[in-house]
Amino acid sequence: MFLHQHLVGQDTPIEEILTQAENLVSEGSYKDARTQLAQLPSRLTPDQLYRRQLLARRVYRNQLSLSHELLAFRPEYPVTGSWNSLAVEYKRLIAQTSVIGRVSYARRFDDTDLLYELESYPVFSNRFYSYVNVSVGQARFYQQFGASASAYYSLSKGYELEAGFRYLRFRQVEFTSIIGGVTKYIGRFYLNTRAYLGPRDASTLIQNYQLNVRYYLHGPEEYLSLRLGTGISPDDRNRWLQVKENPNLNALYATVGIHKVWEHTILMLQAGYLHEQLTSNRDGRQWIVASTLRYRF
Repeated sequence: MFLHQHLVGQDTPIEEILTQAENLVSEGSYKDARTQLAQLPSRLTPDQLYRRQLLARRVYRNQLSLSHELLAFRPEYPVTGSWNSLAVEYKRLIAQTSVIGRVSYARRFDDTDLLYELESYPVFSNRFYSYVNVSVGQARFYQQFGASASAYYSLSKGYELEAGFRYLRFRQVEFTSIIGGVTKYIGRFYLNTRAYLGPRDASTLIQNYQLNVRYYLHGPEEYLSLRLGTGISPDDRNRWLQVKENPNLNALYATVGIHKVWEHTILMLQAGYLHEQLTSNRDGRQWIVASTLRYRF
């Protein structure tokens, strides 16, 4: 269809704009869908904000990303230097499904490792989508093999439910965690709680609990973020080794970040702090700095 057949005027109701954008994405008219989304006001209901979030992920067909993370240890650790990781990623939208290939390289003191991942976000409807990830590593500190999946379902009034699992196999041990999460959109806020439970090691149940908060600035992709948590998540590939080596690890962490968009370019900056119990009378501190640069087209 031609552009003038798709697009609507500034006075068109929000619901019609969203529906038009969803239809355009289904037809593969991604540029027209982006034009539609640009007409939306900043104040939306929770359900409208959720729909806009899903559409924002699907209006560009390709995306290239480069990420770097540095983990610095404080003097209480018997080490010098830091852990560094670098990831290169390519994302392709096929129909309504995002497919991602990612290669991560990590250097920890004098050792290195590589992790290869294939990831996908199949979309089944406006309310139901999923996440699938398969990974293969050299097993020095990344997993030798990993498989992850989550299903997401949107309820009314801006609620979204998540249920899934994470499986990581190393050379001598394997971990399986069950995941549950709830997300709520309130005004300009995104609020998410998530729990990772398992496996059980002797008498210890490995656990990670997270609170994720976003405050949207000028649209669905520009926001400030905050993450508070206990334990270390199996999705945190660069630090899960610490849980592997010490299943009884007690840790608290906080991360703040900003996600900024310039049409085709996205910049994400994060800084964080982790506090863990090394022994019964000694604690350790770590600083985390991460950045991601994305170009979409």
